[in-house]
Amino acid sequence: MRGPPCLLARYMRPVAKAHSEPFLHHVIASLFALGLVGHGAILDAGANDGGETAFLATLQLERTVIAVEPILANVAAITSRLLPLLPNVRLFRGGLSNRSGVGSYSESNDRADPGEWNQLASLGSRMTAAGASRKGQVAFNITTVDKLMASYNLPLALAHWDVEGGELDLLRGARRVIARDRPLFIVESAVHTRKAKHARLLKYVRQELGYEAHEIPEHCGFLDCRNYLCVPPQLTERFARHRAVILEGYRPLFP
Repeated sequence: MRGPPCLLARYMRPVAKAHSEPFLHHVIASLFALGLVGHGAILDAGANDGGETAFLATLQLERTVIAVEPILANVAAITSRLLPLLPNVRLFRGGLSNRSGVGSYSESNDRADPGEWNQLASLGSRMTAAGASRKGQVAFNITTVDKLMASYNLPLALAHWDVEGGELDLLRGARRVIARDRPLFIVESAVHTRKAKHARLLKYVRQELGYEAHEIPEHCGFLDCRNYLCVPPQLTERFARHRAVILEGYRPLFP
């Protein structure tokens, strides 16, 4: 059995792998180092094979990290590699959206190596009342962030949401938690290839939720993808004082 991914080493020394996101890791670690992450749990949705979950869980071992992932092969990898070594990790097998339901994906995804093919949107994952009734489909439950966090009875401090184009629906299902806890959160968006969806997402973050959205200048998974750090109103002044360190400090270290 292979050991867990060495995420702290990957943060400290960038690697050339296409799926590594060292700038994102710098941003997240800076938020913790500067005391900007409040009380509560961390939510990692679209956990894939658990790489980002491991990084988040090792930042503060006393803080609960909830990994959300629908694909069985990835769930098995997280269960065997992470859970025995990181007792602060909790695992929910499923997806997140603006309402509860059932989703499905092609069972061929489970025959790939864990983490190799996790792009659910491009693989035909969908919400469906029929679930796995269609041949060759694997069903998973879909819930909302509001319901998920209520089930754990925990406030939310930080979230990393990588749900392959479903970020806006996820946010609509998280309004209660966001209004109550005002967490920092990170969402992915395709800036150019999905211009309309990108514009709707940032408009919702800024106008409906009242958050600032800051682009992290790094590819995330594919060339057009960018992570956006979303900062709640109560942290805007403190964030502004450290903005250069958080969003620009990585480049002088690793040009």
